[in-house]
Amino acid sequence: METNKEYFSKRDNFYCLVITDVVSRRDDKISDIFGIPYKTFYLGDGLTSDISLARFWKDIYTIGQYVANRAVVINDIISLKNDVIFEIKVLNREEFLDCIPDEYEVNNYFSIRNLKLKAKETKYKRKWDIFRKKYKASVDYVKVINPHYWIPCKICGLIPLISTDNDIESTACGCDYSIKVEKPKNQGHEYSLCTSWNYKQRK
Repeated sequence: METNKEYFSKRDNFYCLVITDVVSRRDDKISDIFGIPYKTFYLGDGLTSDISLARFWKDIYTIGQYVANRAVVINDIISLKNDVIFEIKVLNREEFLDCIPDEYEVNNYFSIRNLKLKAKETKYKRKWDIFRKKYKASVDYVKVINPHYWIPCKICGLIPLISTDNDIESTACGCDYSIKVEKPKNQGHEYSLCTSWNYKQRK
């Protein structure tokens, strides 16, 4: 039976804050209409237009709490005169690794932090790519959000990957065993599929 250490090791998404104010948002819409490029600003060491110098979080809850607790402080840091608008930008691991350079021309807390994070994530990606080959699944299949809720496959021992095609969710693991369910509209993502999968593993 397989162990699922690599499955639990890392979260796959990275979150950063896009920050604008009411006037900037209006100007951005005007730029869109006339096809004029405009800058996007991120929270890093103050305000930066370079996403590689942004502060990154690894879970949506923590970044949400940060905004709720520090909105006033952030407003002082970036010196926006109008109402501040926060948006959370999500990057997957490949997008994060692509946006971080191998070296920086500037040297600050977030350039050092992001280089260290890139090194860790690159090392993990190599391990995950090897582990991923155990699955009989196309690239459309991804890790589940909460793997600790899923029972490993009773045949191959792997926690499944999942894919959503239109309104159908399906699993894939290291054997030919798979289940498909219609994605319910009144329940959370993966709930019905997880319930069905676990029921089959207990039988």
